[in-house]
Amino acid sequence: MIKAPTPYLNETLPDSTRRDALRKNVNRVYLDSWYKQQFVFSSVENDSLNAYAYGNPYALGDGVLSARVLLGLDPDKVPLTQSAEANQNQETKTTIKFYPNPGREKICFEWGSEDTESQLDFFLYDSYGKHILSKGIPAQPGEICVPLPSHLSPGLYVVKLNDQSGNQLSGKIIIR
Repeated sequence: MIKAPTPYLNETLPDSTRRDALRKNVNRVYLDSWYKQQFVFSSVENDSLNAYAYGNPYALGDGVLSARVLLGLDPDKVPLTQSAEANQNQETKTTIKFYPNPGREKICFEWGSEDTESQLDFFLYDSYGKHILSKGIPAQPGEICVPLPSHLSPGLYVVKLNDQSGNQLSGKIIIR
């Protein structure tokens, strides 16, 4: 049984800079989501994460990158400077459920397309947005499992799938 995160432990860390406060808030959202085993955020949390995600990581620290991963944003497509237009022009992405979550050796998902001649592009990113794995996989209907590299560290990862029609699906998984 997973024990609930103790909220006051995060609060005992001193905030010496705005970076520390940002990191603590993103960590709190992550821990709450991890405990609930679902990464669905309240509107207040979503707004906070979006504000952080579109900030400049050089000025605000690694909390910016963590917020991007939690929201499933492609770090390469997020502008470095914060602007009001960035949220309005962001592509809409569909989420997909990956399992087992948490997992260790493989990531599985259900694929419903009947187009058996197409291929999916599978991408795995760590919590800092660093590209970990790319793989082309056949898009066959039913369960598809992708083996994971044995050297992965435990933590939160973002999985993205692109089909040949240009559709992008993304989800989050925890590796233990």
